[in-house]
Amino acid sequence: MTITERLRESWPNASARERVLVVVGVLVVGGAIAYTFAWEPLLRDLATTDHAVSIARGNVERTQRNVDELAGLKREARTPRTSDPRAAAERVVDKAGLRGELTAISAGDGRIRLTFAAIDFVALNALIEQLGRDEQLFVAEALLAAQVAPGRVRAELALARPAMR
Repeated sequence: MTITERLRESWPNASARERVLVVVGVLVVGGAIAYTFAWEPLLRDLATTDHAVSIARGNVERTQRNVDELAGLKREARTPRTSDPRAAAERVVDKAGLRGELTAISAGDGRIRLTFAAIDFVALNALIEQLGRDEQLFVAEALLAAQVAPGRVRAELALARPAMR
């Protein structure tokens, strides 16, 4: 005989107090099962979702800042000071005081190639930024090799101006 069959047989003979205890027991067990299998996982998922939403909001804010910055750059885009890309690159290298570091410069295929046997990495970054800002010359290819001296690299850069649309 199973528990449900025994309960069916004894239910009519049970007192009101016994019936209340059985109903309360069923409610307590049912509530514990509902909490364990439904409510607790929902709370965990809610916490995970809140965390994901905060990360997504941060990504949206970062993306919006990038879009605003790009729009600003587009508005402020200057025409290059020098129409000849090679002369422009030489002018910016001279202005940065890196003529002594430059070992070779050549032009071809719409690109300017600069070679530095050994240059300070920070100075190279500043030069690349200045080339882009002043003359619209951007790195199309780069080959960097570490040197023995800390902070110095061998750099071969291919610079190009973006195609105008």
